[in-house]
Amino acid sequence: MRPITAGSMVDDSTLLILGATSALTVYQDSNNQWLYANWHGIHEVDTAAQSAQLLIDCVKAYPYRKLLNNTQQVTSGWDGREQWAGETLFSSLAQLGVCYIACVYSKQWLARYSLDRTLEYATQPFIVSFEDLATACNWLQQIR
Repeated sequence: MRPITAGSMVDDSTLLILGATSALTVYQDSNNQWLYANWHGIHEVDTAAQSAQLLIDCVKAYPYRKLLNNTQQVTSGWDGREQWAGETLFSSLAQLGVCYIACVYSKQWLARYSLDRTLEYATQPFIVSFEDLATACNWLQQIR
């Protein structure tokens, strides 16, 4: 198991881009056996729905048990979609086999608030939030 730092995560040549929208890029990290969802920018209803569908499609195609969900570069709230994300999106991911999600907080207050609200609605899979990418990666690496 190799340690991952915030700087090496995105530059890692072993990551394979599976798809992207204006708000999300999804990677396969075959070394760590997880998907890496890197969210960025402003989240509006249309971009949230399009990005959620991309994530679901990637999980269907690459059915890993773990997801690294990075929201560090998100600059807005989730436009009232917190309940939907918690109850529907996360539940769909669990039904597709995702058991563990490590969520990394944005530095933007509104985006952090949206993530916390979303997690209040989520009953599955097992989700833990982190302040930094390296700690989130280390936690996911410990899960068997």
